[in-house]
Amino acid sequence: MSPFRRVGARLSLALVLVVAIALGVAYAIAVPLLERNLTQAKLDQLTRSALAEGRLYPRPPTGFAFNDPTYRDALDEFIADAAAATNARVVLLEPLASARLRVLADSREDARSAPDVSDDQVALAAALTLGTERDILARGDEEFAEVAFAVPASLTQVAVLLFSAPLDETLANVELV
Repeated sequence: MSPFRRVGARLSLALVLVVAIALGVAYAIAVPLLERNLTQAKLDQLTRSALAEGRLYPRPPTGFAFNDPTYRDALDEFIADAAAATNARVVLLEPLASARLRVLADSREDARSAPDVSDDQVALAAALTLGTERDILARGDEEFAEVAFAVPASLTQVAVLLFSAPLDETLANVELV
């Protein structure tokens, strides 16, 4: 006699099926919501930290300040300190006429000519609006929370300060679920 001919076995199978469907629906709803909330929280945290660090940005002396060795040292120190305080890559970019950006300073020491941020959309938007821009974007196969805002480069020019934090640790929490 087949074990599925009994009423108890059929009820048990039905219960397992109902529980599996309920868990699947809950998972399909909860995981995207959790991912969105965690990435938004990371972006909000980075925004608060970046704006707080931005208040410490060394104001340039008259003229094009990046040629001044004293200012350059203060700027390099600021970039390193801001990167450590925000746990993010910090890049100072100069907007160019060709809708591109030139790296002036980078907290990643091996990235002075970083092509990966020379066309960063968040930094370009900040350069165009002269305001604060923030977004989640993909670069290669990684996702990043980014915040950028305009800062003075001289009396007549602006630069863009970009804070970029990888989301891999944040999204790893979602993958655990």
